[in-house]
Amino acid sequence: MKLLMNENTSKKQRLMAAVPMLLMMVLIFLFSAKTATESDGTSLPIAKGLLNTYQSLFGKMGKDSYDVSLRVANVLTRKAAHVTEYGILSILVSYYIWVRGHRGKQFFFLTILISVGYAITDEIHQLFVPGRAGRITDVLIDSSGCIMGALFFLLIYHLIKNRSLKKQLSRQLIK
Repeated sequence: MKLLMNENTSKKQRLMAAVPMLLMMVLIFLFSAKTATESDGTSLPIAKGLLNTYQSLFGKMGKDSYDVSLRVANVLTRKAAHVTEYGILSILVSYYIWVRGHRGKQFFFLTILISVGYAITDEIHQLFVPGRAGRITDVLIDSSGCIMGALFFLLIYHLIKNRSLKKQLSRQLIK
């Protein structure tokens, strides 16, 4: 079970667990540093692609309907990106916290504290970016990604642990 280390891990192993988490934080910071126009330049093509796929499956819509649908699709694309990036951050934070030897309630609390704390500072950062706003609703959306990421990490951990236990049990039965 080298993937999930324990409290006896070395400083090098702890550092190696911290690097991906810190890189994800930098990536989120860089995304948040984009102006509203630059950010739309990233999400709008994705929203258009989704809407065009919808139209190819279900038929064309009128211009007014398309414009409204595009705005909605763009908002949903942006919010899905928030959930995804904070889900990934939370998985990386979870791994770092786990490598540091924290388990149980303390593990979950620290993971959520760090991940949601970063979401809060990210929204504060956006207050200083032209055309962007820090919103409590975005913190809540980011927090949902944080919770899902931490739960996903725990699910994967338990699947790995159960598989490892099954292998050990089957080896003992063969002897």
